Amino acid sequence: MAKTDWFKLKKYPHIGLPLQPSEKGKLIAYVKNKNNIAKHRFTPFIHRQIKQRKYRATSKDNKNAYGKRVREKLDPKDRPIFFASHLDSLVYSYYSHLITKAYERYLKHKPYRYSAVAYRKIPKGHGKKGNKCNIEFAKEAFEFIDANRTKAMTVIVADVTSFFDNLDHKILHQKWKEVMGKKNAKGELIMTDDHYNVYKSLINKRYVNEHEMHNRFFKRLWVERGELNNPDVKVKKRKQVRKKRNYKRENVIAFCTKKEFFNRHLDLIRSVKKCSHQHQICRGTCPMKGIPQGSPMSATLANVYMLDFDKLMYETVTNIGGFYQRYSDDLILICEQKDEAELKQIMVEGITQLCKLDIQEKKTQTYRYSPEGGVFSGGIVDPDNTVNPDKQLEYLGFEYNGTNVYVKTVGFSKFYRGMIRSIKRGKFYASKAHHSSKGLFKERLIKRFTILGGKRRLKRVLDPANPGKYKKDPLKRYDWGNYFSYLLKANEAMKDLNGGEDTIKRQSRKIEGNFHRALKHPDTKLKQRSKR
Repeated sequence: MAKTDWFKLKKYPHIGLPLQPSEKGKLIAYVKNKNNIAKHRFTPFIHRQIKQRKYRATSKDNKNAYGKRVREKLDPKDRPIFFASHLDSLVYSYYSHLITKAYERYLKHKPYRYSAVAYRKIPKGHGKKGNKCNIEFAKEAFEFIDANRTKAMTVIVADVTSFFDNLDHKILHQKWKEVMGKKNAKGELIMTDDHYNVYKSLINKRYVNEHEMHNRFFKRLWVERGELNNPDVKVKKRKQVRKKRNYKRENVIAFCTKKEFFNRHLDLIRSVKKCSHQHQICRGTCPMKGIPQGSPMSATLANVYMLDFDKLMYETVTNIGGFYQRYSDDLILICEQKDEAELKQIMVEGITQLCKLDIQEKKTQTYRYSPEGGVFSGGIVDPDNTVNPDKQLEYLGFEYNGTNVYVKTVGFSKFYRGMIRSIKRGKFYASKAHHSSKGLFKERLIKRFTILGGKRRLKRVLDPANPGKYKKDPLKRYDWGNYFSYLLKANEAMKDLNGGEDTIKRQSRKIEGNFHRALKHPDTKLKQRSKR
């Protein structure tokens, strides 16, 4: 890892003006100075609630007049996200980098070092370039099932209830110290002042609600504009922006300055803190729990927090010849059916006793597969303990039925919703008078939603020596592709499990046709410009 891989400047509007790339040297020096961070005054997070719509098929046989499976609308999932200020984000990124290195050193010679797979750089191995992603991790689980297709197998997929909201601070503090390995003169594990200040800023969870910030400052938000007759020179000024949806178009860069906020608007700060005394002396009785989800440290600390549980489950499944993997708060356990009940009990007791967390019953699914009549098949276990073949194993965005691997249909649904939304948005803005051209942003849409944008290509930039012509980007920046890139990669990875067939590629064969139909659909018709 390069020395400054953690250095990433953010663009979202927050408290305080954004940092500039020209300040990189000064910022790195500040963040790496332990004395600075030990005394650093953290700015409150900005809190946003994200709603995720959920639809699920009722039954394989329940179909509408068009032959499509009928889907029921479930309660939307509310996901609280917290955004750190620009300088705080750099601090969290750097300390996440330090803890990640310490975590990898801690696990280096542990037998369970590859049980936790999320947010880590795990090499593909066998002479292959790059690191594994969710595709390879899902494939490892499916390959284990495939290798045991002569046995009656059970797969348990579990989810921890409100994982980040319920982390026990005492356990987090202890595991943080254990991973970093700093000791005092007596040989006791300690947390240095800089790390403790970072830890304290996370457990206090001080935040402001985004909509309250907008309501307070929408008449004087900070925006960035090009100078009149010289757009290359950027200037910052304050401007009224009534709707949050217009932030991007107006190039809003901040709600207010830090000085202004701390001098006049402290009443906006919210906190989940309920502790009536110093948290250091709570002795496990404090009602405070959780850390902000969305900070650059959240993912790293999740792995650190679950160390003891990973060790327990790895040792348990290894002794019975099973498989265990954890991707953040998603767990998968694979064993023979005769060990199912015992493994479930150990999992529930381990997460409760070692982590003081709960398994989310609604999201814990059990699947059973066995060879019957020469075919390895099965499905989900219903509440009456019968196997229902209508619903198959789902893990990390894939579906496995004992024979083939598919991309979950929810992934395609999300892609289509994004596509329709982008087409409608493009046509809406293309019809506005302030839009200088007369057409739709078609090139951008094609790049994002068709196979033409699916390949990783070196970007091309205007050549100053040859006006009107392009050259290869001297900074070697790439277009990284789109959803097609992911599907093609998944198809190639899962091909051997699919009997050499392009099963996943066939799933995507209708996307481009649907894209072009959506462009012409009357519901997304380009509105006529009003005449002046």
